Amino acid sequence: MRHLTVWLVGILATLLLLWLTTGNLEGPGPYYDELHQAPAAFVYLGQSPTMFTYSGPLQLPVLNMSYSGAIKSNIYGMYLRATGAPFTLRSWRWLGILFVAGGLLLFFSHRPARPEHGRCPDLCRIAAD
Repeated sequence: MRHLTVWLVGILATLLLLWLTTGNLEGPGPYYDELHQAPAAFVYLGQSPTMFTYSGPLQLPVLNMSYSGAIKSNIYGMYLRATGAPFTLRSWRWLGILFVAGGLLLFFSHRPARPEHGRCPDLCRIAAD
């Protein structure tokens, strides 16, 4: 029963995240901090972006900056290539939200039913981060 409770809390946390973050995705406009990762995605469309794209031996993006990996850029680039969809701020942000939602579900799926360190709910720990 406790394992089910942990899963339910994880699902509720994920639904809460989705509800809070998807209301007005394009409203605030683009932010530099999120868009410096976008040019690398266009490698999958046959383009050769030079800004914020550090390629590895296979000419696929490895880094966006010297300290920032290109994981989201690669996955979004594969999405663009597979679907033929154009780049949109909405779809770019949805991918980031889905990463976090998946991370929450993964976190709660591997969480023991009885916390070893006190009784502070995991949601409080995440919210305080």
